[in-house]
Amino acid sequence: MDTTATDSRPTFSRLTEGKTRHSWRAAVPVVVVLVAIVALVAYLASRLSSYSQRADVAERDANQYRDQVAAITKQVGDLQKDVTLARSPPAARP
Repeated sequence: MDTTATDSRPTFSRLTEGKTRHSWRAAVPVVVVLVAIVALVAYLASRLSSYSQRADVAERDANQYRDQVAAITKQVGDLQKDVTLARSPPAARP
């Protein structure tokens, strides 16, 4: 019987021999693409935040204008009531 042990493990010569000096060149385009994607996502998140802040300011301004219009409308109504009372004859006044 043959009792010699055979090494059946795979060899990694394709990884450790040959063009190891140039392996980083294959990774450069991938790294550039990943950095560009991260930069694009950061830029879009910044723009979204800016637009969100602008929308909040516009909404706050609109609410202030609406409150001002309501107050002015009430004042105009009160003034019209005062004018109507001032124009009525003295006998008709309460």
